[in-house]
Amino acid sequence: MWRGQFIGSEPPAWWESEARPEESPLSSVLSSGAKFYGRILPNNRMELHYTEDVLKGEENPRRCVNMPILEMIEMLWELQIPPPNVEVKALPTRQETLDYITTFAPEERPFLEEQSDAQLQFTAHWLYSKVPIGYMCDLVRAALEEQQLLLPA
Repeated sequence: MWRGQFIGSEPPAWWESEARPEESPLSSVLSSGAKFYGRILPNNRMELHYTEDVLKGEENPRRCVNMPILEMIEMLWELQIPPPNVEVKALPTRQETLDYITTFAPEERPFLEEQSDAQLQFTAHWLYSKVPIGYMCDLVRAALEEQQLLLPA
């Protein structure tokens, strides 16, 4: 009578456990919960993909250096990359901060009004820094690489 054990320490050769396929880098990124990831292009430039778009089957990559500045700063916020230390003109009220930020993208005001005071201050500091978007891309790239959210071409 079989008692649920194999004789010896290993199961017989005919007994094979179900092999699991290796998880692809993309599937591990998509299951990580990250809002976006980067992909290195053959020319060593980076494009950014929103995981929500990819999961919906809507491939809409963005070339990092061509992104709107507020979208780039939102990525910096998500990655918690602080703005450089810059002297910022006092923006004592939320309204003044909103007014300053919307000079860069007036159509974004409804979205900006939903953001926290901390995120608005973060955005204003990045805008005051006048850091070129190419440098912001380098910071995002380094953070994505560190978090294993940067895929090869």
